[in-house]
Amino acid sequence: MDPVLLFIGVVVVLGGAVWFFNKSDNDVVGGGESGFKPTPVAPAKPVAEPKAEVKKAAPSAPKAPTAKALNAMTKKEIDQVGRDFGVTLDARKTKAAMVKDFQAGIKAQKK
Repeated sequence: MDPVLLFIGVVVVLGGAVWFFNKSDNDVVGGGESGFKPTPVAPAKPVAEPKAEVKKAAPSAPKAPTAKALNAMTKKEIDQVGRDFGVTLDARKTKAAMVKDFQAGIKAQKK
């Protein structure tokens, strides 16, 4: 047998095998029973019209952390919280001094 014909035969058989194993149930030709049953899709719910706007209270300012919460933080975290609340802290000081300065800065802002 000619090697070229043998090669073509092998290619055809491998191509058929690849096609057979890669086809999905939707590829059934002739409308035969494949056991495939489509799942029903629920219809989309209509979007409700927005009701009359309810006035909400203005969001209150976030509460400053307590001394206990500040002591559980690192100095960098305390400095970041201070910036968030508008209090400038000196990171060269001790943590206890930074907590004290933070609390003093918050009290000064409330006045």
